[in-house]
Amino acid sequence: MNSIRFVTPGEQSKYVAEEAARLLDSAITSRGQALLAVSGGKSPIGIFEILRTQSIAWGQVTICLVDERWVPPDHDRSNEKLVRVHLMQEKAAASKFISVYGAGSTPVEAAKVLSAKFIDSPALGSGVDVALLGMGEDGHTASWFPRSQQLGDCLSSSHAYAAVSAEEGRDPRVTMTLSAVANAKKIILCVEGEVKRAVLADAAGAGGVEQYPVRAVLRLPDNQAAIRVA
Repeated sequence: MNSIRFVTPGEQSKYVAEEAARLLDSAITSRGQALLAVSGGKSPIGIFEILRTQSIAWGQVTICLVDERWVPPDHDRSNEKLVRVHLMQEKAAASKFISVYGAGSTPVEAAKVLSAKFIDSPALGSGVDVALLGMGEDGHTASWFPRSQQLGDCLSSSHAYAAVSAEEGRDPRVTMTLSAVANAKKIILCVEGEVKRAVLADAAGAGGVEQYPVRAVLRLPDNQAAIRVA
């Protein structure tokens, strides 16, 4: 993967937001619509709050989640709530959103429904235009956790989404699979802080994806993705 180093998180957020807007605008110009996949957590908030001010045809943008905890959309741990509060405001209020929690009555059902949409929906069928990923201090990205029961499914399934059961005190989740992420036209992996920087450097070396699932992304073709490190 290509790598760009930033001095501050603010510089990173500005660059990523403007780059994402440029890529979305290009997709809209070429096919009349764009699909943006975003992750949760605190790190993307700065990106979201800049991205929502960008002057693109937001009415032609559909936003989906890379992964979601199986909690109601008004829950403080909900990524949907995070996106609606911090991204789908100002100019981006005109965008459309695909809810994970609202897609089915269970994580398994929601994963099936969302995966079918990626085949049948004109808005989703051509794949994600921009995927914004983060990374945890344990080397996970999306909801691909080290040595989890569903890690194999997440990395090998041909479906777009997979259900992840509750382990080690985590909420059940629904996550994009490697197949869906790898099909994105551009992946931007954002990593902030010294601890995560060290994990990323370690993950860039030899070893299995079971230790650091983010390796599955790091090993994608160079022309597809870029690492943004603050």
